[in-house]
Amino acid sequence: VNDIIALETMSLGETEFVLRPTQALDVVRNVVELNSMLSAEHGVCVEISGVGFATALDRDRMTQALINLLQNAQKFSDEGGTVTLAAYEENGRGVFEVSDAGKGIPHDKLNDIFGRFEQVDSSDSRLYGGVGLGLAITKAIAERHGGEVWVDDSSVAGTTFKLAVPLISEPAS
Repeated sequence: VNDIIALETMSLGETEFVLRPTQALDVVRNVVELNSMLSAEHGVCVEISGVGFATALDRDRMTQALINLLQNAQKFSDEGGTVTLAAYEENGRGVFEVSDAGKGIPHDKLNDIFGRFEQVDSSDSRLYGGVGLGLAITKAIAERHGGEVWVDDSSVAGTTFKLAVPLISEPAS
């Protein structure tokens, strides 16, 4: 219920976002730390990579978006697998990237997964949990930051999500 309310208020522009200069790698490290218990529970190693970037973020909201992506990657990874959370600059934007070596997403579902209550396979919901709102919330957060989120379908195995946001030129604390 809380996710439905959060998504609706974000979609209507009623959720206040306070953007502050931020170092992306600080957010990435915080996400990994906050999610460490679930990582251990799933038996999945989370690696951090990238050189980072400076951007203006609502840190709490972006943390929520990245946790959504990271938890999905962990759920669909085999025990003993590795998930990578990266932050780097690409094409004049800052990019957060979450990659796993799980079963991947069928190409015919790539356009649907960011919709409300969308799941790749309804049988997965029984095995993996969730109601299909995490990616819709992540999309809303990315868009409110002036960015976007998508699946990089060039991956040979697994899934790679990318969330891009505008860069800032001033140093972030």
